[in-house]
Amino acid sequence: MRSGLDHQRFLIVRFIFLLACLLNFPRLYSQVKVSIPDSTVCPGIDFMIPVYVTGLSAEDSVIAYQLCLRFDSSLVEVYGVSNDGTMTRKWGSPFINVVDTACYVAGFTSNQGSKQIQLDTNRLVQIGLRIIKDSVFTTQIEISSFMLFGLDGDIEPDTVSGSEIDVVLNLPPVIKKIPDMLILEDTDIDFNVAEYVFDFNHSIFQLDIVFSDREGLQFSNLSTEGMIKISPPVNWAGTDTLTLTVTDPAPFFESDRDTFAVTVLPVDDPPGHFELISPPDSTVFSEMEEYIEFTWHRSENVDQGDTIIYILMIGYDSLLSGDGVSEYSAAEDTTIRLNSSEVDEGWLYWGVRAEDKRLHPKSTMCDRTFAIGIMTDVEDCNSPSGYMLESFPNPFNSEMVVRYSLPFKQKIRIEIFNALGHRVMVLVDETVSAGLHEMKWNGKDEAGDMLPSGIYLVLMRSKNFFAVKRALLLK
Repeated sequence: MRSGLDHQRFLIVRFIFLLACLLNFPRLYSQVKVSIPDSTVCPGIDFMIPVYVTGLSAEDSVIAYQLCLRFDSSLVEVYGVSNDGTMTRKWGSPFINVVDTACYVAGFTSNQGSKQIQLDTNRLVQIGLRIIKDSVFTTQIEISSFMLFGLDGDIEPDTVSGSEIDVVLNLPPVIKKIPDMLILEDTDIDFNVAEYVFDFNHSIFQLDIVFSDREGLQFSNLSTEGMIKISPPVNWAGTDTLTLTVTDPAPFFESDRDTFAVTVLPVDDPPGHFELISPPDSTVFSEMEEYIEFTWHRSENVDQGDTIIYILMIGYDSLLSGDGVSEYSAAEDTTIRLNSSEVDEGWLYWGVRAEDKRLHPKSTMCDRTFAIGIMTDVEDCNSPSGYMLESFPNPFNSEMVVRYSLPFKQKIRIEIFNALGHRVMVLVDETVSAGLHEMKWNGKDEAGDMLPSGIYLVLMRSKNFFAVKRALLLK
């Protein structure tokens, strides 16, 4: 009977232990560590050392801390304390008391709700130190005691470690004289930092490297190969004076600088991009006037002082290449008028080429070409064998049939234009099989609005064929 009671007591104790483990599960597997990082400084330097605390969680509800640092007061002096940028930044200012070789620091919050510790950083507090011995040495900063206080009681840190401070003589960086540089417009310079910058204490990747200039040159970040790319502004030419400043990392901040010139030689750039204006794309001329006027935007003059002239081009393909392209000089104007007799009938494309007037001129074509239809004798369009286009009834009132045939499968486009040459409807714009096809048009435009009475053009075109028929809409 006694052994049974012992067994029950054992089970109860075991249950209590397991329950305690569950309640304290986060703390069992989350170690609180307190540390101060090692530092390298120079004699006479003021610097801050952070006290790091890791492993805390919101459940710890930390409301206060207290620590004591031990140091050699003949070498190091404590001059202040700060909680700026730390997890206790929303608390009041920390308290500090320095007695001989000991520095006591404490902090607490008076509002446990809105001013808890901020877990976006591991810094608890920062201690300000000053090196007072003018020589090279190594000293220790020890944490002799450390306590955290939470709403549920004390939080004992698992590990506490101090730091080692190496006081060294720092030599400032040195920049070897940089020669002036010469490059062509719209090219870059690869500046080799290691070729001109030397620092006895630090690598070039630890230094702060800054270029300053007057003309807006761009500087890349330092590459893993120790290179910085210097890029002048697009289409800029001239001479810019650069100042290179190289500075040691904190807490030394010693620097050197040098000035050199970069000359960018101009190159002949083609004229800038520009667009056509009128006549708009897919305009059809059914009743020709005496003149056709072509208008376009002015091309940007990239090279100041250049004269840009314009050449109107009219041909049978959208690229305006090969044979059959007619050219008309507009000099420096952005408008040219052609007598209607100078323009062939049919489905044509027009564009403009801009050229600079140099010994070896460079040119730029307009961003895109426009299509125009010159259809004065509409009903007599010559149709290759197998092609046909017709529309009926004519005149029509509410609906018209458009019938066409193709000799082989191909992409075609059938459109309706008004008497002013403006497109009002696209009936077909796709690849169609060979044979006879027909569709109906209800006299409405692309927005679904009924068009007024008048003459309309039914235009059919493909890569090798075009035809136009007149249709009269009567209401």
